[in-house]
Amino acid sequence: MDTNTVITNIRTRYDFELGKKLLQEKYRSKLLVIQQGGYFIADHLLIAYLRQETSERVILQDEYKNVVEVQRVPLLDEMSRTYNSVMKQWHTEYQELRSRR
Repeated sequence: MDTNTVITNIRTRYDFELGKKLLQEKYRSKLLVIQQGGYFIADHLLIAYLRQETSERVILQDEYKNVVEVQRVPLLDEMSRTYNSVMKQWHTEYQELRSRR
C-alpha cells in the first residue's frame, strides 16, 4: 500500500467515526421527553422498566436528578412513540453514512 492509500483510508475512517458521533449528538437530543414535570431520555431501559412495572404511578429520577412522580402509562406511551420514531430516523441516516463509506 502506498502512502496516499493509507492516508485516504485513515481519513475515511475518521470521517465515518466523526459522522457517527454527530448522529449520536443529533438524535440523543431528540430522545428527550418532557412530561409530568420531568425531563426523561427515552431509552430501552426506562421503557422496559415502565412496561414491567404494574403501579399506576411511579417515582423516577429525571435527567436533571429531580425525583418526579408520574403516571406510568402516559409516560410509557410517549416514550415508546418517541424512541421508535427517533431510532428509525437515526437508523436511516446511519445507513446513508455507511453507504458513503
